[in-house]
Amino acid sequence: MTKKLDRRTAYTRMVIKESLYKLLEKKHLSEITVKELCAQADINRTTFYRNYMDIYDLYEQLEEELTEQAFADGDIQKDRYKLLELIYENQTFYREFFDSRLESR
Repeated sequence: MTKKLDRRTAYTRMVIKESLYKLLEKKHLSEITVKELCAQADINRTTFYRNYMDIYDLYEQLEEELTEQAFADGDIQKDRYKLLELIYENQTFYREFFDSRLESR
């Protein structure tokens, strides 16, 4: 029974992340609301808050996951290519990531 719950949680988080990516294609992170994200993901707000504190918590967790994926091998040469591949595959996320870094300067 625990396995079923874990898969369900993993699926919910995947849907939330995909929904965030879709919304980031249209607007900046600061313009996205939990209500809007939940409507896009077809989940209720309680489900969202069971997994994340807010939109920024979700975004930070995505950033951590992608960073871990990029540098998992420990081989600098492989990590460079993996990082570029991750950036390419997750362009929507990284567009917001780089835009937010530039705006804070």
